[in-house]
Amino acid sequence: MTRKTAAEAKSRGRVLAKGIPPMQIFWSSHSPGVARSTSVTSAASPEGSETSPIMNSDTVEGKSVKKSKWDEDEVDDELSSMAGTRDIQRAVSKKVALPRDPSPASYERHGAMSSHSPGRTSPKPSPTKTTSDTVSLSSLRTAVAKNVHDMIKILDQRDKFIREGRTKQSNLATARAFVGTCMDMCPEKERYDREEKRRLGMFEYVPGSENIPGQNPRADHSRVVKEYSRSSADQDEPLPHELRPIPVLVRTMDYLLTEIADKGTDGRWMDWYGFLWDRTRGIRKDITQQQLINREAVELLEKCARFHIFCSERLCEEDMHVFDEKINNENLTKCLQTLKEMYHDLDVKHQVFCPNEAEFRAFIVLMNLNEGDTLREVQTLRSEVRNSWEIKFVIKVYTALNSNNYVRFFRLVKESSFLNACIIHRYFTQVRSLALQTMIKAFGGKKSQFPLTELVRILSFDDVNEAAAFCSFYGLRVADSAVVLDKNSLMVPESAYSPRRAITLIESKRMVPVGEVISGSALPPLHLPEPHCSFDDNGRFRLGQDILKYDGAKGKKQVEKSVPDKKPTPVSAVVLQTPASPSTPVQSPLAETTTQEESAAAAAAAETAQFSNEAVKMIAKELFWEVIDEFVKEISTGYVRAVQLYLDAGKKTVEEIVVIGTATLIRQVCDEVFTEETERQQQVLAAELEDRRCRMSEDICRDLVEDVTQQEAHSLAVAQVREVQAQLKKERAERCTTVVTDEVVEDTLAGLIHEISGEVHRIDVVQRLAKLEAIERQVKTLRSCRFLQIWKREHAKRVKLKRAMLAFPCAPSTQDVHSQLQTLLPDRCSDGVVNGRMYVNQQAMVTIETPMAIEKRDKLFIARHSLIMLTHRLLKEKAWQPLDIPAVAGKEFEKIFLKQRDPETYIAETAPEITWKLTVSLPDTAAVTTVDSDVGELVNKWLCAKLQRGDVPDNPHLKYRGEVLSLYHSMVKRQGKQPLQVGVCVRTVMGTLNKKEVQKVEDKRLLLGSAGILFVLPPVDDNQAYWKQATARLAGVLHAKPKSPALPLVIVLPESANGSLSVSELIQRLELNSFQDDGLVSVVDKLSLPAGVVELEADLPQAADRLSESVVWLVEHMAELPTLLTARVDDYVEELLLQEYFTPVLHNLRRNKERHTLHQAPNTLITLYNCAVEHLAEVASAASLATLSCPIPEFVWCYQKKELPASHWNTSEHLSHLYEEISLLQLPRFRYYDYDCNSWEQVCSDVWAFVQDVVKQNKGKNTIHLATRIKSLLQKVQEEFNDVCYLVEGEDRCEPTYVNMPWTDVIDACITYRLTCLPIMDKHSQEHPPRELVVYYSEDEFNDFAAPESWKEAMFDSNIDCLTVLETVGKAVEKKHEKCAAMSKEEETPILMSMTEGSYETDMHRSLMSKCSSLMTSIAAEKEKDRKFEKYLESVLLEGNVGMDAGMDAGMAAGMAAGNFLAAASGGACDWYPAAGRNAHQALGRNGVKGPEQNSDTEVEQCEEDVDMTIGGRMSSLQDKVDAFRQESHLFEKRLEFLLNS
Repeated sequence: MTRKTAAEAKSRGRVLAKGIPPMQIFWSSHSPGVARSTSVTSAASPEGSETSPIMNSDTVEGKSVKKSKWDEDEVDDELSSMAGTRDIQRAVSKKVALPRDPSPASYERHGAMSSHSPGRTSPKPSPTKTTSDTVSLSSLRTAVAKNVHDMIKILDQRDKFIREGRTKQSNLATARAFVGTCMDMCPEKERYDREEKRRLGMFEYVPGSENIPGQNPRADHSRVVKEYSRSSADQDEPLPHELRPIPVLVRTMDYLLTEIADKGTDGRWMDWYGFLWDRTRGIRKDITQQQLINREAVELLEKCARFHIFCSERLCEEDMHVFDEKINNENLTKCLQTLKEMYHDLDVKHQVFCPNEAEFRAFIVLMNLNEGDTLREVQTLRSEVRNSWEIKFVIKVYTALNSNNYVRFFRLVKESSFLNACIIHRYFTQVRSLALQTMIKAFGGKKSQFPLTELVRILSFDDVNEAAAFCSFYGLRVADSAVVLDKNSLMVPESAYSPRRAITLIESKRMVPVGEVISGSALPPLHLPEPHCSFDDNGRFRLGQDILKYDGAKGKKQVEKSVPDKKPTPVSAVVLQTPASPSTPVQSPLAETTTQEESAAAAAAAETAQFSNEAVKMIAKELFWEVIDEFVKEISTGYVRAVQLYLDAGKKTVEEIVVIGTATLIRQVCDEVFTEETERQQQVLAAELEDRRCRMSEDICRDLVEDVTQQEAHSLAVAQVREVQAQLKKERAERCTTVVTDEVVEDTLAGLIHEISGEVHRIDVVQRLAKLEAIERQVKTLRSCRFLQIWKREHAKRVKLKRAMLAFPCAPSTQDVHSQLQTLLPDRCSDGVVNGRMYVNQQAMVTIETPMAIEKRDKLFIARHSLIMLTHRLLKEKAWQPLDIPAVAGKEFEKIFLKQRDPETYIAETAPEITWKLTVSLPDTAAVTTVDSDVGELVNKWLCAKLQRGDVPDNPHLKYRGEVLSLYHSMVKRQGKQPLQVGVCVRTVMGTLNKKEVQKVEDKRLLLGSAGILFVLPPVDDNQAYWKQATARLAGVLHAKPKSPALPLVIVLPESANGSLSVSELIQRLELNSFQDDGLVSVVDKLSLPAGVVELEADLPQAADRLSESVVWLVEHMAELPTLLTARVDDYVEELLLQEYFTPVLHNLRRNKERHTLHQAPNTLITLYNCAVEHLAEVASAASLATLSCPIPEFVWCYQKKELPASHWNTSEHLSHLYEEISLLQLPRFRYYDYDCNSWEQVCSDVWAFVQDVVKQNKGKNTIHLATRIKSLLQKVQEEFNDVCYLVEGEDRCEPTYVNMPWTDVIDACITYRLTCLPIMDKHSQEHPPRELVVYYSEDEFNDFAAPESWKEAMFDSNIDCLTVLETVGKAVEKKHEKCAAMSKEEETPILMSMTEGSYETDMHRSLMSKCSSLMTSIAAEKEKDRKFEKYLESVLLEGNVGMDAGMDAGMAAGMAAGNFLAAASGGACDWYPAAGRNAHQALGRNGVKGPEQNSDTEVEQCEEDVDMTIGGRMSSLQDKVDAFRQESHLFEKRLEFLLNS
């Protein structure tokens, strides 16, 4: 194209179409089409280039694409303002390519290619990172890896491609479990990644590759096993090729057991255990992620469990960093729980039973021998498992352990299998300690001794030394091979006894290798297949069918996106083309393949399509960038030349200095490095030779040992067989003797029982007959009384009649006595008088008595009647007499006290005390509609009279819907021990409580501390409403008390003898099963009363006895509350902080101090501290505390008992208050303004901002003290860092940065401030004065604290690589020099800018030459001055009494002094130099290095004078400070040792 045609195109081409504003056209000195057509060619043939998988878009055919330094957003704004359009997307930049062939066919061809372009690339793509979110198949197809790093990147791209093509399962109902396809023991990508990051285990790399310097150990890909990785929320779901199917998992486990399991030896247990534990956890995770439930998965989990069982005994003596027993038990519990669930699923869902189920069910029981519901769980097993010998064996162990039968326990251990013995090993200390206590009670005395050999035999110790150590641990004295069983010497230490291996008792049972023990059977032969590799020999990535199937969906999406616009605007003969770059994914051939119809449509669209406005915008943008680049080039040419002159001069100077100063040093270093490398290679060769010899000797020894072992095993087997036969014969004899003895005992017992039962029967019959006879006498007496009254009346009539007859005047009878009797009594059968009696008629007789006899008989009758009436009255009074609960249930209270507490701890203290509260629910007789309400009133009055004892203080808290009947203390005598003080409280609840009343009772805490419930029912009315009303009343009482613990319940039921209800019927009608399931009721009993008033009054004496038995039953079934610890809130907080924060932080600080490294980062310390505070708040306000029902608030309200908790101690408001107050102790995070900032002022500003945040959240009185302490720390850090910088580098006024701060001291000051703001008085206390704020907590929850991961990572990083004080000093000096250079450059910049263009080069040359000459002169002067000063300093040091050798130069002396000082500076807590010393250092620094224009002789004289005044004093002061630092270190170690011991 000529200039004329270009000018014509420029003038005519401004207007593109109607309605579009004219555009600006710029000249261009190059053709952008060439570069872009080249990029098109390279993109069209990706197979021809063998490059890395991530292609560099800045390079096309060896030429770099020209870039503009101007911002693309500014160019877009300029173009949009020129063209009148603003639809350019700034996030995606576009490139325009001109075709090489100007023909229309070429345009059509390029247009068709551009129509399929899925996206556009930025003009400034990154050479190392891809900006696209998608991965194409073609980039994977052409990817080539040159090293392991490239392989990892290619596999990352592959995984990303597969994830994009996969369809995520969003519906949980239809989602399916993952199915693994990895056929190797470790996925390919993980193998490469761990090899690059040096994360291979000691059993996974090629032997000898770990000793090659400068190279990572090479992985043995056939032996690398997938490691365990923790699951997190930000992890992607695993891909199929990352999960191993069940055959691969089985092969992996066989490899671990065959090759690795037997390699554990002393000194390598940590690597062995860590490797096997991690890999077995990986196997368990693969099983979980694939949801595998079959026999193979069960066998794998069984092997994992056997591994942890074996390690629990074999590694029990190892250190905590080698083997953690707690973590091992947690993993074992998880394995057993998973096996338990799998056994259940296989049984229920698949009807499949595993052959080893009984064995592992027995393991589960052995792990829980101290649990209460162990036997209940055993009863739920299948009959085949329940009746197996494994379960029967563990039941025997359970019985022996719980009955403290230590002899049988260890005999069962001897009879058990190896793995059973390994689990039982955890109970050895428990059984042996209880056995010692039993022996002391049985044989104990002040001088009684027990032989250690006998103790070894009974308690199965390995030797006498172990037995002696065990006895000494419990305070028993060992002398002359015997232990003194002194009860006063026995103690129970606070720390647990460290377990020891049972080599003789347990480990001798293992007769097979460790691998076969874990496998449970013989191991199959191992065959390791060739691992899968996705790369060929040339490093080219090989595509598989599992990758190609994910390309279909992506190709379809890309084809849909590549459809061009239907109506483009014709502008120019240019097209859009996207080059192949990392930012744009190259489409795969499958995605680029279209049908014939789509190709025809695309060709037709390309013929009719014109070029859009965007193409014109891109050309304009390229031209605009070109003009701007030209302008910038012209402007920057002068600056480049000036800079080049400076660089040339500086380069010459540097070369000269380097040649002078480093030649000798380099030669020495090279010689030392060569010598060290030669020695190291010789050591490596010697080590390899020695290793080879050791391996050969081990093989020979192993063969010899096997031969000897086989011979010894044969001889031992023969001897063992003979011993077993003799033992069997002895057991048969004993068994026969036992059978005969049992028969004799049974016969004897049968005879005795028959005699005793006969005697008891006779006694019972005699007592019953005697009772009947007494009743008969009473009946006869009553009848006699009745007849006597009748006779008296008749006798009075006869006497009256007789007197009337006698008084009547008549003539006397003329008949004799016999005739008169015959006339009066004509029917007499006999006329005689026998024993004072005579007949009146044929049957009746009349007693003839004297008046004295008649009077005596009357008095005797009256006395008997009075006695009977008095007996009835006494029984009635006894029935209504108040019940003395402590006297009735004294033995039960003593049993509960001994069960809950150790009685020996109360011997020297005040009387031990136990409290008990009974809640009595009485029916409202006015609201009850029953047959006989008088019975209900009588029952209520009788129970209130029986349970009311003593005077109850008047308190407003006590009366609401009932009253407190009893509130008193009573002493219960104990034989030979201090009396037990029993506190009893009886409260009544009247009627049914509605929801509001239940809430009010709960708020008033009226039923808090209840230990039993006496629920009284009205007389039974067999209808539905009666039982519904009773159930509602019982539910109100149970819900008004705290949920825990479940209480025993006694139901008082007036009922008739014919309609008696059993306890089970009462449970059903009152719906007590639901209350028992909810944990409100534990056990139920019944107290029956007669239903009638007369019957009840007559039965009250017997009912009183039954009531006493019910109260005793309630006390026996009193629930046991969990043991809680109590402490003031400040002591509670300080205890955990001392244990979990200050101790590890001071340990870390001491280690850093020894290594001359710096403090931990502030946010790391704050995170550890905040985690500890959060743990304290959660433990103090645990939800389980709110459900506890203790103490009895009536004792607190009425007697003001300070030793009991306040009634509100576990209310939700109080627990929330505790949580808030303790949580306020947390510190805010430290915010850096700029972590890389080197300004000391900014560091101080950030520290004061942090202190302000600390003070802002919690105002306190010690704010001034905190500010003073922080100010002192900042001043001390600056002064010490300046002194160190001067001693090491000879520089003055160096500024410390963030890393030089003593963050431990800063955080400690803030923690102290927060602790002083903690309230110590309870705001909810209603007492005067108020109580102190006390925390009640569980010891297990208190000790269950785990440090955050950030602290563990910080500890790990500090062990690997930490920044030292010398490194920070060097960086500070470098930053100071850079700052000075920048300031000097800023001063010279205006001079250069003010020069004219004509004389620019000559003036610059002149100034540069003058400055170079002055610089060289200054350097020479400085060298001469340094040489003179070094000579003088050497002479002073040699002549002075510094204690240095004569051959030590000044530089080495200064280095030693600085090194000793750095040991103190790294601690960050001591002020080592006074103000005078610092001023002297500063003066020496100023006079020693500055002033090249002064006279050198005058300067040297001034320097010598300053040195004479300061050098001797400074060195002696430094020696004193070193001694002081050593003394402080010793004191610090003592303090740390004291903290650890306490």
